[in-house]
Amino acid sequence: MPTDIKRKAAISHHRAGRLAEAKQLYTEILSREPKHVVALQLLGVIAYQQGDARQATTLIGKAIALRPGYAEAHSNLGNALKDQGKLDEAVAAYRKAVELKPNFSDAHFNLGSALHDQGNLHEAEAAYRRALDLNPDHAETHMSLGLLLLLTGNFEEGWSSYEWRWRTKGLLSESPRYSRTLWAGETLDNAAILLYAEQGVGDSLQFVRYAPLVAARGGNVVIECGSEVARLVATVDGVTGVALKGETLPDHAYRAPLLSLPHIFGTTLADIPAEAPYISVPDGVSVPDGVATLLVEPADGRLRVGIVWAGNPHHTKDRYRSCPLHHFEALARRDDLTMYSLQVGATAADLEDLAVDAPIYNLGTYLNDFADTAAAVAKLDLIITVDTAVAHLAGALARPVWTLLAFAPDWRWLLGRDDSPWYPTMRLFRQVRLGDWHNVFDQVGHALTVLTAENNRS
Repeated sequence: MPTDIKRKAAISHHRAGRLAEAKQLYTEILSREPKHVVALQLLGVIAYQQGDARQATTLIGKAIALRPGYAEAHSNLGNALKDQGKLDEAVAAYRKAVELKPNFSDAHFNLGSALHDQGNLHEAEAAYRRALDLNPDHAETHMSLGLLLLLTGNFEEGWSSYEWRWRTKGLLSESPRYSRTLWAGETLDNAAILLYAEQGVGDSLQFVRYAPLVAARGGNVVIECGSEVARLVATVDGVTGVALKGETLPDHAYRAPLLSLPHIFGTTLADIPAEAPYISVPDGVSVPDGVATLLVEPADGRLRVGIVWAGNPHHTKDRYRSCPLHHFEALARRDDLTMYSLQVGATAADLEDLAVDAPIYNLGTYLNDFADTAAAVAKLDLIITVDTAVAHLAGALARPVWTLLAFAPDWRWLLGRDDSPWYPTMRLFRQVRLGDWHNVFDQVGHALTVLTAENNRS
């Protein structure tokens, strides 16, 4: 088969998602023509798509060395570098792509995304808006711009742009399961309305606060969510029923995604529904016996502090949001507090390797769902956590919680403030430089000293 025909066939397979077939053909082309720039570049793209960003960097780099003016290759190189956390290099690659091809909308979007991750928000917004000038219907750009605007407090435009998430491809696409009328905020006259969790547990815990507002407009509110939060969600005022993900839905006339409710209600910074607690420990739920044993009231007056250091490892920005457990070592050695791990999942095993004399008691072994976690949180004096669902849980329970944030935080934490308008009992500790957890824990250590001194005086 001639090289040109083979290349076209490979690209056809690639566009159709048949990566193995495309990879085979690109490899065959390169066996004949080792300097075939397109095959090198696209084989690198496949490596990136298959999770090997280092190999992608190598292959695409070879293509660029052969053809320095290849704008698409520079943009794809940026993707591979960004995937490795090399943001400065990724930004440089994207800038080169748009320099070579000024009307390359995807490269402008990619540049905006990398600048956003760097915390360079002004330039990121400009890059997103330039991408939209070139491609007004690009849903990913609209959604990303929406998240940036929400982060900066521009809720009016931010909520509207964020609604474009339903037009993106992938996991956020609407499901035929939700076919009833999309609620727009009108009076419901006791009609049944399904509010459904579309994303993570933390999002569900944060936005279930809107259920009482929907009920106040006459809605008979049913929440669809995962089993891990079902018992908690049932405690929210205005919720008349809970449906589990994957099970048959009860009959309903209207529906609304939980994360669309702020847009539907026109929420601004001034009127966030922040009354807490809006979730409670369910009746009959108490801390498991193992937790109760560990949480006996300390005789020496120490603060009982629950900690979480890692979120969902599959989150696209987990490398920025989670922190190594060893950062908590200095806190564990303090004589004014006792630490308890609320970490669950594989990351809880990090405790076994912690080089610290003072123990961090492992409560995670006993926690089967977030109702169990809520019961434990209610017994603790303070929660210190990275940006995870436990932060939202503690805030929803109106428990004291200190949330540790990456330099470019998630939109909901806003900018330049140490409090959260979403959670009255929450205090925020922010990185001052990308990846710098040391400074964050210095801040936390000082704040703990102040807190324990105040407690001793009282």
